[in-house]
Amino acid sequence: MPTLNLLQSDTSLLTTNQWNLLSNLVKLFEESQLISISQRLMDTNDVINVTFETLLKEWVTCCYETTGTYLCLNRDLCQLPTDDRSVILHSAADNVSCMVNALVIQNYPLYNLNAFCNIITSLYGKDVTDIHQWGMKFMDPDMIVIKLALSLFAFSEIAYPYYSKVLTNLTNPINILKIQNKYAEITWKYLLYRYGDYEAVKRFVNIISWFGATIRYIPYLQNISSHVNEVNSLVEQIELKLLLDDVDDIMKVNETSN
Repeated sequence: MPTLNLLQSDTSLLTTNQWNLLSNLVKLFEESQLISISQRLMDTNDVINVTFETLLKEWVTCCYETTGTYLCLNRDLCQLPTDDRSVILHSAADNVSCMVNALVIQNYPLYNLNAFCNIITSLYGKDVTDIHQWGMKFMDPDMIVIKLALSLFAFSEIAYPYYSKVLTNLTNPINILKIQNKYAEITWKYLLYRYGDYEAVKRFVNIISWFGATIRYIPYLQNISSHVNEVNSLVEQIELKLLLDDVDDIMKVNETSN
């Protein structure tokens, strides 16, 4: 991990706990499977369209699955009260899933493939793909910065009119603000340490611009039933897993006390 090398000669403002959090947040996102499928898409671009389309659908599914794994491993999310966790989960699943594919496309120029553009446009519409491509120009070339941005955006609550069964109010919004502040602080301190004042400001502004671009096309996606269904299914799976984890923790505490 590059962060470990930085830690060995640390002259930053980051505390040891902040370095550990930074490293953990970076390791939460496991993109190896997405990278593998992306490479296969690049390799099969000139192969039969049916093969490419099947592989692309696998890539889209993998984006949602990677999002789910990422959110399940976020300790701050897991430790929220159940009601607050439900609210944030819907926001996080939508926000992160909309950004996950951009992270991989940054290294694999899939938008240069006509077949990729045509199929993605047919699935999500031209408005989404146009804004998505435009927003990618704000992405930082530093993968650590991108992954920190994903964590920060996961806790950014947006209105969800299409999720009618979701609670709209947090029971304790201060907890979410504390998490956002914690993630923003380590992102800013990392940028200062790695790139200096001027570049840190530029890169942080780009992070905000990337968020803004993503927010612009999320409403379009909320009109696409396939995306809404995927997000709802993803949230249900995560909530079930976290609830089972909560039950296991309670049983362990009871066993220990007895």
